Amino acid sequence: WDTLPLYMHVRKATAFNKKELKFLSKYPLTCLEKTMGMQTYGSSEEGSIQAAKAIKLINPRTKILYYRNVLVHYPFYESDKQLKSIAQPFLKNKQGQGKLVRKTNEAYDLTNKQLRDWWVDNVKKVLSDPAIDGLFLDGNIKALEPQYLKEDLSAKKKKQSMKDYHLLMQET
Repeated sequence: WDTLPLYMHVRKATAFNKKELKFLSKYPLTCLEKTMGMQTYGSSEEGSIQAAKAIKLINPRTKILYYRNVLVHYPFYESDKQLKSIAQPFLKNKQGQGKLVRKTNEAYDLTNKQLRDWWVDNVKKVLSDPAIDGLFLDGNIKALEPQYLKEDLSAKKKKQSMKDYHLLMQET
């Protein structure tokens, strides 16, 4: 237990202060969650990049992961502005209603190639910054579990969505 590696998974809507940055820099691996710095920097993308840079100024060996959910849409990203140009980016239930995740959040329609391209482009853009070392994918089980949203989607749509999740992973 003396050598167990530590991991930090954190989010904060504003920029970290010096004390927080010093604390975070002690971890060899840190995931910067959704909403990261969005109030200070205007988006989760920029907030994640700025937090990663600040942490690495203290400890350049720290590895930083960018957070994205593969199924649940959290509207905290600069790239969300581009969603308006994508036809039907979100899943709808059999009655044509959205917000299928806990009845509060949209779910990405992974069968939509334009949506997948948008998602991958966002990830590529953020990961192109040298301060970001990798990607934390969340919501995988929601995308892959046959029972999740089974009552909301047709069997054909659910099966295709699960298949196209794998396409998203290949494209990523």
